[in-house]
Amino acid sequence: MWSSIPESRWFKLHDGLNMHYLDWGNGSRLPVVIALHGSLTTCRMWDFMGERLKGKFRVIAPDLRGFGDSQANPVTCLANQMVKDLYEFVIRLGLTPCHFMGHSMGSRVAGKLGVQHPELFKTLILVDTSDFAISDDRRGNPEFLARRPDSFSSLQDVISYLRTHEGEHWPETFILHHAHAMTEQDQQGKIRHKVPTAVLVKVRESINPDFFPFAYKMSFPTLIMRGADSNVLRSEEAQFLARMIEQSRVVEIPRAGHFIVQEQFDTFYRYVEEFLSSFEGMTANESISGTGV
Repeated sequence: MWSSIPESRWFKLHDGLNMHYLDWGNGSRLPVVIALHGSLTTCRMWDFMGERLKGKFRVIAPDLRGFGDSQANPVTCLANQMVKDLYEFVIRLGLTPCHFMGHSMGSRVAGKLGVQHPELFKTLILVDTSDFAISDDRRGNPEFLARRPDSFSSLQDVISYLRTHEGEHWPETFILHHAHAMTEQDQQGKIRHKVPTAVLVKVRESINPDFFPFAYKMSFPTLIMRGADSNVLRSEEAQFLARMIEQSRVVEIPRAGHFIVQEQFDTFYRYVEEFLSSFEGMTANESISGTGV
């Protein structure tokens, strides 16, 4: 009997590091969706999605190397290593072929795996990712990371920071969830991100524009999602990517920036559920257990 409550599980990578992941539906025979977080979040960004999709899909959300509760070797916290980790993870657990979904950095990891191993994919959902040079006004640039505090005195300070910086357009539900789920208290009583700035910088430095130009190798249906107000994925970049992938289409979400999942969750969920269901012989209006945000 499988559980609809996510299990917190561990997977040992080839180099001995433990990768943490959440699993909604372990033991079920439901179609698998691998959900990959962006660089400013952890696997917990998919909590609401896992809850909504449970009973229809088995959602598995890993913490990528160095993020969340996964272990890190600072030397190997590289974008290309994350792709190798993902390959090892899905192959050894026998999860493929399956659906993949990623936000921002997670989209690049999934996309590069799709370029290298398209046979592992049923579909791919790319959520507001870019393969081009990040300009000064985009998340993840060195100036933004340099201003990001490493620690806070209290959870209230975290919430205040999110309201004015990373989550200024998020509903309060998502701000509170992020503050509680993606931070931890250190031995000195300080509240720290589960996404260390040092890891962010290392990963950011390792990213090269080596996904979009090779996207034509992806021979599976792909949904490209962009926030209409995004300062990360520009409209022309999304259209370029769509031209590269034969079986793809672009969806632009109104009143959303880079953080589509948090800013327009219900709209995001509707597109994702309809897209995934169409490839599993389901109807979009079939009942799904779980509560909306």
